Amino acid sequence: MRVNLVVVAPTTEGYIKEGEADYLSRLKRLCTLQREELNVKREWGRLAGLEQREREAPLLLSALETKRNVWLLDEGGVAMSSIEFSRMLSHAGIHEGGEITFAIGGAYGFGSAVLSRYGARKLSLSRMTFTHQMVRLLFLEQLYRGFMIQRGGHYHHE
Repeated sequence: MRVNLVVVAPTTEGYIKEGEADYLSRLKRLCTLQREELNVKREWGRLAGLEQREREAPLLLSALETKRNVWLLDEGGVAMSSIEFSRMLSHAGIHEGGEITFAIGGAYGFGSAVLSRYGARKLSLSRMTFTHQMVRLLFLEQLYRGFMIQRGGHYHHE
């Protein structure tokens, strides 16, 4: 199965980079993972939240236009258990061309153009709010867990 992960801006926190590297290594045995970091302009970090989101939107739209089965990671999205998420991955692998794409927005979320195009498929990791950098690590762990559930591995405990 092919999994695309599109993220706004590079990961900057060292401990998150370490965790990402660990899970990316684990996931290599379970799926083909394409991770794409969008290069945003440094000066955009000084903009107000709404303006920053709107500047990032064209970059995201461009990165997502050739991707299939796109889901936005958003705190207002659908909440799933790890088992439900695993089933969603399995469904995508069997019924949706074997490809699924997840997008993680910037610090202020997704711009209006991204939401109008892809907002029907939003996934929430929690009702709590996390930094966009932290979400990357949490999501990779859940992705690994989802594939391990499918394989009946001992990683997930009910």
